[in-house]
Amino acid sequence: MKLHSLMRVFDGMIVKIHAHRRDDIMTAIRISKEFNLNTTIEHATEAYMIAERIKQENISLIIGPTLGMASKYELINKTYKSAKVLEDNDITFAIMTDHPVITLDTTLVQAALFIKEGLSEMKALEALTITAAKLNGIEDRIGSLEVGKDADIVIWDGPIFDIMTRTEMVVINGQIVHRK
Repeated sequence: MKLHSLMRVFDGMIVKIHAHRRDDIMTAIRISKEFNLNTTIEHATEAYMIAERIKQENISLIIGPTLGMASKYELINKTYKSAKVLEDNDITFAIMTDHPVITLDTTLVQAALFIKEGLSEMKALEALTITAAKLNGIEDRIGSLEVGKDADIVIWDGPIFDIMTRTEMVVINGQIVHRK
């Protein structure tokens, strides 16, 4: 009876598997396929090294954090080139900071560093918005600007991923909460 709540994973509840290394990612894929789980692999530091296999298995990833030092063995192969490899292989992925490990205020910096290494700006924006919402099962409420969705809107004075860009205005729940 105490395992009863786990039954939801067999009914399609998203299962988040924490894996950095290739071998752990492959184990996560095997378990997901064996039990027919709706899975995202979190962190996926070395996923770029096995991109063809991930594409073949149609597994979604939430990558990061990539900002910061390689503080443990599992992170020695982290690179900002990983997102471009995933994009080139048409792998669905979102970007995370793993707050509070790497704080939320560095999200755009991390995305900009992925772009610097070849990720397209559009894919970076999608990875932070609609794809992130989809991979967390909440795309019906957030992730894009559509009638009926919750929307916090930020207006910048320049390109979103440019370090010199400043926030002009923030609108939350229809109210302006910040204005330059």
